[in-house]
Amino acid sequence: MSFATVNPNYSEFNTIDKQTSTFLTLFKRDYLSYKKAQESQAKKEALFLEKKIRFLGIIKKIKAYDKALDILKKEQSTLEKSMVKKNKIKKQKKKLLQKTKIQAKKIQAKKIRTKKIRAKLVAKIDISQQRMKVYRGKKMLYNWKVSTGRKGYRTPTGYYKVKKLRKGYRSRKYGNASMPYAVFFKSAYAIHGTRSVRRLGRPASHGCVRLHTANAKKFYTLVRKIGRKNTSIHIVH
Repeated sequence: MSFATVNPNYSEFNTIDKQTSTFLTLFKRDYLSYKKAQESQAKKEALFLEKKIRFLGIIKKIKAYDKALDILKKEQSTLEKSMVKKNKIKKQKKKLLQKTKIQAKKIQAKKIRTKKIRAKLVAKIDISQQRMKVYRGKKMLYNWKVSTGRKGYRTPTGYYKVKKLRKGYRSRKYGNASMPYAVFFKSAYAIHGTRSVRRLGRPASHGCVRLHTANAKKFYTLVRKIGRKNTSIHIVH
């Protein structure tokens, strides 16, 4: 006797069992498919998240680099400004140094001029020796023969300042006589050049102090250079 004969619902149960088995197979397949899809999605999401983290990290680094670059640009700009300022200061310093050097040279030149002025020129004429010594300060520059006033014509003695200078003077009093490089110290009395060089060393003039014309020129030039006010003439007997 078969089970189907004993239990008339067997065929129905068998059908349900088959349907259940089919359902379970399909469910298992779909579940596995779903699970696989879920895992795949999770992997995708994890990969996306990883990429996102990496991307955000790169962005963060880029921002950090940008910030560092901005700081560097600012520093470079400040440095460039500093260099410009430094170069400007250098130029100003150079100009100032040049100006200082020029001023120093002027001051030095002024000191030299002052020194020269202070080193007064003195002409000492000794009638007894018929000599004229020229001093600048304490230093004797020249010692020349002269001719002072002959008998009947006295050369005045004493201390004198230079009254005037005449390069090509001629005496109206003594027949338009030539008196080159005349340095006047008292009215018509002067130290001047002469053609009568053979008489130098003895009295021969009308009261003036005669010199060799070349020496008279030297003395005249010195007086002009140092100044009349800084020149004195001392005549002794």
